[in-house]
Amino acid sequence: MNQVVKAKWVAALRSGEYKQTTGQLKKTEGHCCLGVLCELHLKEHPESKGFHYPDGLEGVVVYGNSPGMLADEVRRWAGLDDDGKVMFEGSKKDLWTLNDSPSLNPGFSGIADLIEAQL
Repeated sequence: MNQVVKAKWVAALRSGEYKQTTGQLKKTEGHCCLGVLCELHLKEHPESKGFHYPDGLEGVVVYGNSPGMLADEVRRWAGLDDDGKVMFEGSKKDLWTLNDSPSLNPGFSGIADLIEAQL
């Protein structure tokens, strides 16, 4: 992972500026951990398509041109091979899984610790 982007992401997750939510990158009430990464990308790349509601996907927010969890442009910028896989409780987990699973969710500060230590 790009270490400069990683430092910014970890700081943003710990900052208290973003409220954690689940199910989508961004909702009215907050962001998932990957949505925070997208916000950082948008700050540095205002020309990006950013967050939007694509035609035919009512109520779903996507970032860029990707209908998936993390747009390729964000993944490349951050230097991630995937949506961020870390070891958690003995097995590899995607960051979105940790963010969205009530039984696993370590919160933004715990996710920041995992990113800092493993990516």
